[in-house]
Amino acid sequence: MADIRSFRGDDIAVLAAMLAKDQPFAGVTEQRFLKKVIFEENFDPAGLFVAEEDGVIRGFLNALYRRVPVWAGVPMELDQGWFQIFCVPGRADVPTIGAALLEAGERYLAEHGKTKISTGYFPTYFTQGVDEFHEAEQDLFRGRGYRASESISLELDLTSYAEPENMEQKRKALAEQGFYLGPMRMEHIPSILDAESPFGNASWAYEFRSRIVNGDLGALRVCAAGEKVIGVAACHDPDAPSGRFGPFGVDPAYRGHGIGAVLLADALGEMKRRGEKLTWMQWVSESGPAYHLYSRAGYRRRCRYETFSKG
Repeated sequence: MADIRSFRGDDIAVLAAMLAKDQPFAGVTEQRFLKKVIFEENFDPAGLFVAEEDGVIRGFLNALYRRVPVWAGVPMELDQGWFQIFCVPGRADVPTIGAALLEAGERYLAEHGKTKISTGYFPTYFTQGVDEFHEAEQDLFRGRGYRASESISLELDLTSYAEPENMEQKRKALAEQGFYLGPMRMEHIPSILDAESPFGNASWAYEFRSRIVNGDLGALRVCAAGEKVIGVAACHDPDAPSGRFGPFGVDPAYRGHGIGAVLLADALGEMKRRGEKLTWMQWVSESGPAYHLYSRAGYRRRCRYETFSKG
């Protein structure tokens, strides 16, 4: 039986390589592992549990809770804890080693007063939960009383993507109505980061800020009425594998103008201009309106995930 121990510095390269191999959709590199895990603001070495047997690491789990807010003024979710990463490559080891890791993580969060647990950690997640290729892990969570919510990841081959013929006409119609559509400008920054805007939730604000501070305003395609952003599509992520798309949304007050379809086409065109061959996204609901828009654009299912929660 593997021993569950605390994280050590010499584990980093091993854990990053293990996660990259076990969960290829996550796009893990050693650099991203350092940024998203070890240097994540809420990281606690005491919450990163490693399963080791005869000197060989057999799996690990990173449990954490918020010690700093995602964004100024955002509630701290004081009763909430998360499993940011759960990785047990040996399928036969999941019921034993995986269970021991989950118990260690649950105990750690309970000791810090957390009564709720979720695998849907944001903003520095690799994936939103457990994918369909890890059924043993899904069974383990269900067997321990976790509830599951489904989402899917979509992808689109940009090499064969062609903008629909009517997009240019729709662009002109929006321009005639006084709307701006294109790369975000400096004057749009206050609007897009406004906590009261439709795009101001903590996870989206974090995503947009990452593009802005990286100096890549062109990675945020917007539709705006004056300085007010009414639609936004992020088409590049400096912290994810090439081709990631999103977040993407349109202010509910402005829906029905065809803004979503034009903005999506603009973003896909920008990604193609940047030399992207494939675009993909995570955390899409098949019952949501955006799914149908993506489908019409040519996106197809890449993978199904289950996000687990308890408490």
